[in-house]
Amino acid sequence: MLKAVRPVILNAFCSCVAITLLLTPSASIYGQSNDSVFMKAGVGGASKKTGKITETSKNGVTLQGRNGTEEIPTQNIKKITFAGEPTSLDRAKSRLESGRYDDCLAELAKITDPPSELIAAEMAFMNAYSQAQKSLKGGDVTPQQAGTAIRAFVQNNPDSHHFYPATDILGKLLVGIGKPDLAQREFAKLAQSEWPSMKIQGLFQQGNSLILTGDLENAKKAFSQIVNMDANDDESQQFKLVAQCQIAKIMALQGDSDGGRVIVEKIIKDENPDNALVFAYAYNALGTCHLQSQQPKPAAIAFLHTELLYGTEAAPHAEALYNLCKLWPQLEETDRANRARQALKSRYRNTYWALQL
Repeated sequence: MLKAVRPVILNAFCSCVAITLLLTPSASIYGQSNDSVFMKAGVGGASKKTGKITETSKNGVTLQGRNGTEEIPTQNIKKITFAGEPTSLDRAKSRLESGRYDDCLAELAKITDPPSELIAAEMAFMNAYSQAQKSLKGGDVTPQQAGTAIRAFVQNNPDSHHFYPATDILGKLLVGIGKPDLAQREFAKLAQSEWPSMKIQGLFQQGNSLILTGDLENAKKAFSQIVNMDANDDESQQFKLVAQCQIAKIMALQGDSDGGRVIVEKIIKDENPDNALVFAYAYNALGTCHLQSQQPKPAAIAFLHTELLYGTEAAPHAEALYNLCKLWPQLEETDRANRARQALKSRYRNTYWALQL
């Protein structure tokens, strides 16, 4: 009896599966019927939460799941995949995360009809962000082109959870075209965030842009806010050190080179030199202290540390190259000046420092 029944049951099961697949093409073609929010490491709780995203804002997303509604802060979100998401979009996210911006754009170009508004907004952000990164890294996209794309995204999607990274990179593009005064207004929006990590990023970039405009007092206030913030995680501690480096730089620019040098030399002595971000800014600040004291050789040596040891940190590396372009001729090192100039123009051609040549 069992041998006779099994084929009937198997055939019925296969028919049900076939009908289900025909009736739910989005699930079969795109792979998932729920939205999924992947959490950053160290947040705690589940690494992935599923349900339906019912609302988005610059501060986070609202997820309706089996256990009710949950507000997930932007700062905790690593990635979101959406119901009905094309596989090309998932591949594009992987390319973006690994810095393969051309490949990301190529995957996005394969999607001609986004199945939802949320997916269309996600694509718009990834497209604009990839263009902006290409521009900042000296690619074939001008800051003006990238800025137009990222500004359009922000204007069309003011409630996106990508608001802060989009605003941050828009500010950096404005610095790149020599408009730090406009950039600091964008960074000020980040500084108003309720989350310490985002606030620190905003204050840091705002302070840097204020230095470029010559507003040293307000720049110092921005960096001092970072130093005095009640945040003790590793990232916050790192930026507190970098903020001290920038305060030392400002002190030198205001005439107190000796005081600034004391601060930055202590950081160089006490901290781990493997911390590339801190040491790139520390040696640049030290170089500025020597420059303001009319000591070109020690200044060149300080900036050379950043060039040779901390080239992974793009912003301070570009600044160091610019200063070496100016210092090497004073030390009768014409060939080295030319090499620094060429490196700056090739690697960072769309930056504020290249614009100053």
